[in-house]
Amino acid sequence: MNFTVDDLLERVDQLQSKPDGQATTRAVEDLLEQALNAARETRDVDALIEVALRVALLKRDQGDFESALDDLGDLAVVARDKGDALALAVVLRHMGDIFLFGEDFEMARSYLGEAVALLERVPGIDPLMRAEHVRSLATCMDAQGEREKAQLCWRQARDLFLIAGEEAGATEAEAHLI
Repeated sequence: MNFTVDDLLERVDQLQSKPDGQATTRAVEDLLEQALNAARETRDVDALIEVALRVALLKRDQGDFESALDDLGDLAVVARDKGDALALAVVLRHMGDIFLFGEDFEMARSYLGEAVALLERVPGIDPLMRAEHVRSLATCMDAQGEREKAQLCWRQARDLFLIAGEEAGATEAEAHLI
């Protein structure tokens, strides 16, 4: 039986939402591989980006940062070529977060700065998504010792989290303000 990309991603979500230990990584990997193949067969670039992003994030979550960055880099090229600023911003943020985790703050700042700038040019972006991007940039600026710039980002993140109704995010951002 042939499943659509959406069917396969729904099955992935179901597996990943089960209590710890019940979703096997191998089953998720198999479903994502099937979804990638389905997206390629239908030549659906949006679906291909979505599935490939999830594959890269799974690799990141498994600690395979180099492979995740390679995959995300390939996705960034596809999103750039397609002119999809939103997809590109999401990919760049995840790349920046990986560099931030690895304490390569210069690379993180480059990717995160571009991601935030891209989102500012896309109309109608969900405030929660913007807040998450700005929070990553603020975290990086703090790590680089750029306290004044970080404070501006933390304020913006706090306000966006509040607009989105995400009290926990707003509280986190507020804790960074002096």
